[in-house]
Amino acid sequence: MAGRIKSMSLKQFMIRQDVLSLYRKLFRAIRNVPGETNRKELQDWVRSDFKKNMHHEDEIVPSHIMKNVDTKVIAVRVYYK
Repeated sequence: MAGRIKSMSLKQFMIRQDVLSLYRKLFRAIRNVPGETNRKELQDWVRSDFKKNMHHEDEIVPSHIMKNVDTKVIAVRVYYK
């Protein structure tokens, strides 16, 4: 078999779901940012940041990153309302 996918623990699966949810929240928040150039820049930043951090298998690191990013999502929503 080529490229067998490693199975996840329940906790890893739940964190993965939270990360995907946060990714979607970011893109929803970016929709409210004025200016196509600004939106595109933020979308590229989010994509590259998530790709850069997707190798983390430790459960603590993604949780820490998510808390930090979640506060930024709230700030973007409040600022661009």
